[in-house]
Amino acid sequence: MSAIGKRRIEKLMEGLDREINLAGSTVKNKLVVSAITGDTTLTTNDSGTVYIVAQGGSAITITMPTASTSTGCHFTFILGSTGSEDVHISCSGVRGETFGAAIEAINHALIQITGGTAARGDRCDLYCDGN
Repeated sequence: MSAIGKRRIEKLMEGLDREINLAGSTVKNKLVVSAITGDTTLTTNDSGTVYIVAQGGSAITITMPTASTSTGCHFTFILGSTGSEDVHISCSGVRGETFGAAIEAINHALIQITGGTAARGDRCDLYCDGN
C-alpha cells in the first residue's frame, strides 16, 4: 500500500461536496492570549486574539487595522490591571460591546478605558464588518 501525499489529501478535501458529521468527535481550540503594556498597532493577522491590557502610569493607544481590509476580524480586550491613565482603542469602522462602567465609546472611532475608575476584568469585544 502506498502513502498518500499531503497535496493529494488537500485535493481530496477540497473536492468534498457534502457536510462532514463530527458527532461523537471532540474538537479542541485554544484562544491566543497576548499582553498589551504599551502603544500597540494591530493587524488583521491578530484577529481572534484576546488581549490582556495593563493600564499603568502612562496612557496607552491601541490602533486597530483599517476597517475596509478587516471584514470578519474580531478582537477582545480585557483589563488585566488598573492604573491612573486612560487606554484608547482607535477603532474606526468596527462594532462591538463593552462590559464595564468605565469603558465608553467616545465617538465612532475611539473607545476609552478610563484610568482611575476602570475595574480589573472590564472588557471590550470588537468586530469589523468592513464599513
